[in-house]
Amino acid sequence: MLRLVSACVALCFGASAAIAETGMLPNGASITWDRLQIVEDEDTGFELPSSPDALRYQLNLPHCQCAKAGAGFQTEILYEVKMSVTTGTTSPGEIWVGTECDNDEVRDIKCRQLVDRTIEDIDTLAVQARDISLPLFDVINAVEPAAACQERTGFAYAWILVDSDGDNTYDYTTNQSVGAGPFTEITGIDTQPPPLPENFGAASGENSINVSWDIPEGRATDLFAYQAFCIDDAGGPVTTTPPAPLYQTTQTVCGIAQEFPLTLTSLPADADETEVAAIPVPFRSLDPSYLCGTQTSGTATSMSIGGLDNNRQYTIAVAAIDYYGNVVGTYFSRTVSPKSVTDLWEDIHDGGGSKIEGGFCSTGDGAGFATMLVVLALALVRRRVVVGAVLAAGLVTTTVARADDFEPYWEDPTSSAVLAADEDRVTWNAGIRLGPYIPDIDAKLQTNGSGQGPYHAMFGDYFDGDDRVSKHVWQVLPMLDVDRILWRGFGQVGVGGSLGYMQKSALAYTESSDPSMGVARERAPGSTIKFRLLPVAATVTYRLTYLDEAWGIPLVPYLRGGLSYYVWWMKAPSGNTSRICDDGSGGAGCAGNKAYGGTLGYQGSVGLAIRAERIDRDAARSMQHSGILHAGFYGELSVAKVDGFGSETRLSVGDATWFAGVNFEF
Repeated sequence: MLRLVSACVALCFGASAAIAETGMLPNGASITWDRLQIVEDEDTGFELPSSPDALRYQLNLPHCQCAKAGAGFQTEILYEVKMSVTTGTTSPGEIWVGTECDNDEVRDIKCRQLVDRTIEDIDTLAVQARDISLPLFDVINAVEPAAACQERTGFAYAWILVDSDGDNTYDYTTNQSVGAGPFTEITGIDTQPPPLPENFGAASGENSINVSWDIPEGRATDLFAYQAFCIDDAGGPVTTTPPAPLYQTTQTVCGIAQEFPLTLTSLPADADETEVAAIPVPFRSLDPSYLCGTQTSGTATSMSIGGLDNNRQYTIAVAAIDYYGNVVGTYFSRTVSPKSVTDLWEDIHDGGGSKIEGGFCSTGDGAGFATMLVVLALALVRRRVVVGAVLAAGLVTTTVARADDFEPYWEDPTSSAVLAADEDRVTWNAGIRLGPYIPDIDAKLQTNGSGQGPYHAMFGDYFDGDDRVSKHVWQVLPMLDVDRILWRGFGQVGVGGSLGYMQKSALAYTESSDPSMGVARERAPGSTIKFRLLPVAATVTYRLTYLDEAWGIPLVPYLRGGLSYYVWWMKAPSGNTSRICDDGSGGAGCAGNKAYGGTLGYQGSVGLAIRAERIDRDAARSMQHSGILHAGFYGELSVAKVDGFGSETRLSVGDATWFAGVNFEF
């Protein structure tokens, strides 16, 4: 059969997304692929893809299946092709699909002609660009037109082959990867579902179910997201506003019903749960109205399904989704029921803390958050008095002379006055410090049978089955200190404040667990609670800089003290604020005593700063040019008594601990 010109669109899976043109056309003509168009909306027709996801989601398995059935409107893509100059041959062409269509020896084996896509005269491409329509199914199933859509991933190419002299031999080829063009991250198609994670499990939480899994060893990078499906004990969905599906099926693409062969994940026998005999109908079709949870991290190993009712049985399925919207999934062999738990706030009140209240009262007297602001304002005023007293005392020592013949080891002989000038210019001192912190919540509370208070018991060691899990009770607390230097003489006096943040999490106890069991007290695997602390302090600081100024010893002892107000809050496993109802029970069904508030107190620190820049004269000069006069390290011992000044209704959140950090004077 004589072929003067042939245009071949080929699916080619390999390691490269582009193949160069080969051969020549008369007059030096060449064919280019200028743009790719898809149908995103049935009303607008073909247009440039609006986003990488819009294009990617049309190059997947459901779209191939809909294209095979001739259903829906997203079954083809268009490439605009044009030619640089006419060839003068008025040669017709043919469109083919397959791989290695430019190879005379294997073309008939690996390629198939799309007869109805023939280009009658390629010279017309030099006058006006033409859209080549590529049916998705034909591109993907090049040599198997009667088979199901092939499940594969890789590059897909469009080829144009030209026999310009009519000798039945192609003397020009060019190609373009199907999907390539508008977005560099998309160079091909993906009709292969992602790998299914391993070792699925489900655990009850409070008003929630926690699903867990292990990332598979092979093709793990193909995982993009996970979504869960839930059926309640009445056979319906659990919410009227389910999350949007991140996957596609033929039902969602073109309205063709589809069943998915979900695998079965066996859960341990439980007398309180019901066995699931067969895949429920909504799961077989991945009905999006039954979606109940989403995890958008492909590297995640768990997902929490919230908004459920305690003591109600739910049937669960989980789908793993790739970047193209292909999906694979599993369902659990037994129902799972959320169960009430005992969180930290509830355990505090069970352990003798019934008088402790939430809220932002300063000392539990009902004055409220406004009282705290007034107290802090008064504290700031009192600082002026303190500063004045220190200033008066300092006048006695301001005349202490610097030895005329003293020469600090980091300075030139001619710069002995530089230090004094530096101290006169210091107006701010700022530092960042870290230290281990354990809020003294247990101070006013009863201990359990193992001698632990609620905080130590909740955040300390526990048993996971027969395995002991080691947990340190302390948490690293970062603090930011800022002081405005108001007086300089025999040292520095500054007024400022400190601000920090810490968070601690743990598994809640099962509702019926026995506190006397200590570390062996049963935990609820799917129920994570959180305690958060935001310590704030208004402080006065005295820094003894004389050693450095007079003797070149870069050590600055200091004292700091002030008024503290620590804001705290606790989250239940549901993510809501923990609370205690008026009848003493926990849960979200009442206004109750909520687990958030603030506690007023005081604190004091003694520490030592090292002006480390003194060791390197060049570094010191460079810092001074940038406005930093001193920099170094500091450490301190700190005691915070933050318990509402002994109030029985305030949560005690202070601690005696140490900190270390870096500071800057400017």
